[in-house]
Amino acid sequence: MDGFSLLRMYAIGERARTGQPVFGPYGTTRQFLGFDELVLLPAQLARFPLEDYQTVSTRTTIGKNARKPLELATPIMIAGMAYGAALSKRAKVCLAQASSLIDIATNSGESGFLPEERQAARKYIVQWNGGRWGNDLADMTKADAIEIQVGQGAEGSLGARVKASDIRPDLRAHLGLESGDDAVRPAWDITHPVQFKDLVDTLREASGGVSIGLKLAAGRIEEDLAVAIHAGVDFVTVDGAQGGTGGGREITINNTAIPLVYAIPRAR
Repeated sequence: MDGFSLLRMYAIGERARTGQPVFGPYGTTRQFLGFDELVLLPAQLARFPLEDYQTVSTRTTIGKNARKPLELATPIMIAGMAYGAALSKRAKVCLAQASSLIDIATNSGESGFLPEERQAARKYIVQWNGGRWGNDLADMTKADAIEIQVGQGAEGSLGARVKASDIRPDLRAHLGLESGDDAVRPAWDITHPVQFKDLVDTLREASGGVSIGLKLAAGRIEEDLAVAIHAGVDFVTVDGAQGGTGGGREITINNTAIPLVYAIPRAR
C-alpha cells in the first residue's frame, strides 16, 4: 500500500495512546527533490571557461556592510549542532578544530556560547535562541558572527523541552538550570517586527559590530525576509524541509517547511 510503513503505523498508535507527539532524530524520511538532482552549467561563449592553471578565489564575505564582517576561505560552514542536545563537548571541539584548519566557520547551535569551542575555532558563529541557553550579552563580544535562531526546517518555530532526567550535570551548569528543572526553549517570544529590530540592534551593539544573521525555516520566505531586511540583518540562513535535528516531533520533521531547492530561488 502506497505510503505504508511499520514506523508510521507505530507513530499513529503512540499518538493515540499518549495524546502526545512522537519524537524522533535526524530528519525527514520523505523523498524530496535535493541537490543531487541538480546539474552544472558549462562555461562556453557567454561565459568563457578558465584554464586549469588559473587561480580561482573562493574567499567569501558574510555581512559585507557590517563593521566586522565574517571572512571565510571558502563558502562552507559547519552547521549549528547543540552541545549536549545533539553533540558531546568533545565532538564540538573537534569540529571547531577542523574548521580552523581550513579557515571556515563553525556554529554553536542552540546551546549557545561554549568557551572550549570558542577557543578551538578560528571563526565562531554564536546562535542566539529563544530559550536564552548559553546566551550572555557579555559573551557576544567573543563571537565572529551571531545567528538569531527563529526557526528550523525540522520544527518550524516550535518550542522545545528536555526532561531534567536527560540533562547531564555539565550541561545543566552550562544552561544555568537548577537541579530538577527541565530545559525549556519556548516558541519565539518576539511578537512584533519592532521587537525583532530592537534585538538585532542590541546584538550588534553588544558584539561590537559583527555580522548579525537570522535562521529561518523555509516557509513564508518573502514575508519573513521583508521583516528581516527592515531589521537590518546582515545574512539569512534558510533551513529547508530536509534540515536535520538532534530530536524533534515526527509530525513536523516530515511536514514542515519547503525543500531547499525551491526555497533558495524565492529567497533571492
